[in-house]
Amino acid sequence: MVEQELKIYVDKRELKSTVPFFLKERGVRVLEKTLTVGDYIISEDVAVERKNVRELASSIYSNRLFDECERLKETYPLPVLLIEGYLPILFRMSGIRETSVWGAFSSVLLDLKISIIPTPNPKSTALMLERMAYREQVQKEKQVVIRPKRKQLGLAEQQLFFLCGLPNVGYKLADSLLRKFKTPYQVIKSLNEAEIVRSKSGKTMKIDGDVREVRNLGPKKTLLIQEVLNTEYSP
Repeated sequence: MVEQELKIYVDKRELKSTVPFFLKERGVRVLEKTLTVGDYIISEDVAVERKNVRELASSIYSNRLFDECERLKETYPLPVLLIEGYLPILFRMSGIRETSVWGAFSSVLLDLKISIIPTPNPKSTALMLERMAYREQVQKEKQVVIRPKRKQLGLAEQQLFFLCGLPNVGYKLADSLLRKFKTPYQVIKSLNEAEIVRSKSGKTMKIDGDVREVRNLGPKKTLLIQEVLNTEYSP
């Protein structure tokens, strides 16, 4: 244990997990707070969003993961997404496509520039958080500060965020679509009206329509988007 007391702000909703218990076990002072951004505040610069594998699938499907990560990035200079648990269990139990999970991680890492850290269980999560707190608060002598809530998204950001709700659409592709079609409505309309043409053998496909000029779209991604747009809602 370190001589200087470490402090971590913990969102009250995290108290249902065992992570705060393990933090206290390691001598960390847990400061319970209703946080608007992040689950754990490590310092004035570092905040952590924790997702266990049971929560991950629903947060990807609902787009909540990207909203939380976006707010984290806007509020703290060094945001971290911590994924807790064994991912193959998620693939077996939820039925979510592996490509959807890796695609979401790629967007968080490359588009939002948020670090992703995996841990196997709550005890390891607590150890990781404690080590981060030690580095920030002891070695770098930073204060533990809850930063104010993010600013309201501008119109352009809202449009990008809206399109990122489509399957396998990241910020770069959303930006390309908006630059091409100008409004989210025209983007959705063009994607929905795009025709997928198959070769005589049926092995290859290509897009016919204005969307064919958009880079990194492709027929498979377009078909998946059309399926989401045209399938009747079934909760």
